[in-house]
Amino acid sequence: MQQSEFEKDVETIAELDRAVARIREARSELEKRAISEAHRIGRTMYRRIVEEARRFLEDWALEEVRRHQQQLEERRTTLSRRIEEMKRRAEARLEEAARLIVRETTGIEV
Repeated sequence: MQQSEFEKDVETIAELDRAVARIREARSELEKRAISEAHRIGRTMYRRIVEEARRFLEDWALEEVRRHQQQLEERRTTLSRRIEEMKRRAEARLEEAARLIVRETTGIEV
């Protein structure tokens, strides 16, 4: 009977060893899966971050282009006004010069 008890203990120890081996194998597999999942999540997050950064930069660049276009349009408008004012002044001076020439040469006030 003693031998039988010993054999049972040996068998129990062997079963426990096999169970520990299965647990270690399962843990190793879970660790591999966890690492794989972490890499997948990391890649996904990286892609999302890159995409979000790209969108942000595109939006920022478009806003900068719009802002510069608006500034250029404002400058163009200002220059157009200045040109028109300069034309008006030049025409007024030409008219005055023409009147002066007519008055000086003919003595007639125009």
